[in-house]
Amino acid sequence: MGRIMAQPHTPEIIGGESPEKKRIVGLDVARLIAALGVIWLHTGYSDYNMLGHFRMPFFTGLLAYLVAAKIIRDPGYRFLQFTRSRAWRILVPFAVWLVLYRIPSVWRGHLPVAFTFSNLLMGLGTIPLWFLPFAFCASLLAFGLAKGVLSAGGSRRWQWATLLAVAGAAWSLVPLADQTVNLFTMGAPLLGAVALGVALRFLTESPRVKMFVAREWIIWILLWLLFACLSMSLDVSAANFFGVISGFFLLLAGLTLPLRKWPSFWTYLGKLSFGMYLTHWAFVVLLGHLGVVGENVVPLRFALILAGSIAAAALLQRVPWGQFLLGLEPRAKKKQAMPQPIRELSPEPVAVEVVAAPREMPAMALQR
Repeated sequence: MGRIMAQPHTPEIIGGESPEKKRIVGLDVARLIAALGVIWLHTGYSDYNMLGHFRMPFFTGLLAYLVAAKIIRDPGYRFLQFTRSRAWRILVPFAVWLVLYRIPSVWRGHLPVAFTFSNLLMGLGTIPLWFLPFAFCASLLAFGLAKGVLSAGGSRRWQWATLLAVAGAAWSLVPLADQTVNLFTMGAPLLGAVALGVALRFLTESPRVKMFVAREWIIWILLWLLFACLSMSLDVSAANFFGVISGFFLLLAGLTLPLRKWPSFWTYLGKLSFGMYLTHWAFVVLLGHLGVVGENVVPLRFALILAGSIAAAALLQRVPWGQFLLGLEPRAKKKQAMPQPIRELSPEPVAVEVVAAPREMPAMALQR
């Protein structure tokens, strides 16, 4: 009699791949939290120290983490192939969004800022768009770092990943920019998050590290909140350092949070988070022109802008051109199963003894 050991539910273990390509619910929740933080700040033009500086470091670290995961799955992935893919999915949508946002300005005959290459990369006054060119550059950096760590064999790979994590934390002491003058001054403080994201993916290749970080998900949530509060510091170097570290812990919390049955509505909002980030500025500008809700009524403005951005993002994700604007891969069409001979559908029964596996520990996940 054959013996089959029933395995724990493994599609969400970090480093593994799910045949169903299931999403990581915890990451959707973390994305939503970061996106809501951005929208809240833009709603009332609040001081950026409010809520801490975890938002963009989280998005940057997640980007680097996923790039490293891609390299681990496909070590033969070439730099030029990666660059073309990222340019098509990030820079081309950036150009389209830039045109769409600046049509009203061109119609009135003037731009809000001078037309220079530096201002172009910063979105010509459209504040959220600066992150797209930065994300492209950060992706290329993450690719190079991941390839470098991957080339080291055995224990050396773990050592290089550790050094990369230390270097990322040290780089995070770069002070935040006082003014959003160009892409470099905006993005340089976030490069530490790139190193930390890549390092995390390689460090969790170790089964011991993987089990440890999966077990301590409550600690990561508490550390995210603690460092987010510390990042409200008026010192720009301390603010960026604590902000990057808090974003890193939010990423860890999202990867390890043992959510199995999270309400589908909130998961859906997590999937819409990037679309909400890209579209919310249109509603910020619209309310500003209409003048129907003053900036001092932040909760009402936030509710209106949030509702508009959710509706716009949901609409964009339902149409092919909208998916392109959001940098999403086209949805694969489901293949219909080919009819099989009756003899293949009715195999002879085989006696099998199933042995239950030990209770599953909360597992980290890999998000595509």
